[in-house]
Amino acid sequence: MAFSFLLLACICGFVVTELLASDNGTENTEVTGVTEVAITEDPFYVRLRQALADPIRFQQANNLTNYHLSCGWALFAEDERFRSVIEDVMCICFLEYCKRELTQEEFDHHYHGVGLYIKLFVKRGLRVRWFYIPIFAILIVVGICGNITILVVIACYMGKKKSATNVLIANIAVSDLCTCVFCMPFR
Repeated sequence: MAFSFLLLACICGFVVTELLASDNGTENTEVTGVTEVAITEDPFYVRLRQALADPIRFQQANNLTNYHLSCGWALFAEDERFRSVIEDVMCICFLEYCKRELTQEEFDHHYHGVGLYIKLFVKRGLRVRWFYIPIFAILIVVGICGNITILVVIACYMGKKKSATNVLIANIAVSDLCTCVFCMPFR
């Protein structure tokens, strides 16, 4: 084993020495008559990189509304290529799906924007759908009273007759009661 290791080390040392010797013998030749070509980057990608580096300043500089669809529509109207980088648009407009960690300022801005967004839509939702609240309240009360009545009737008056039909009706009443208590109030 030791002999194999020693042989391998000698071979590697020989190969490395040969490579170093061959590098010293070459000359650096300069190519003359070559013109340098300036490579300009596409302004779209420069603007995208700047926007992703600091989305808050980008929004302020371009009068874009934070947490509003007008921000995305403005970017789409500016350049059609923004449609292909939708995650980057979400990062610029909503500070969502960013491929980097948010700074504390961006996190605070995001928290404030989400709070405003929720307040706006809760108020709008209550104005548009206020009539659902009394309808659901009536349905909840009627559902609870009706299902408790069914369970009392089955338990008291049909307790001796444990038929499959009574068990099925009782199970349906219990599941409907659970729906009225646990699901409907959060709708």
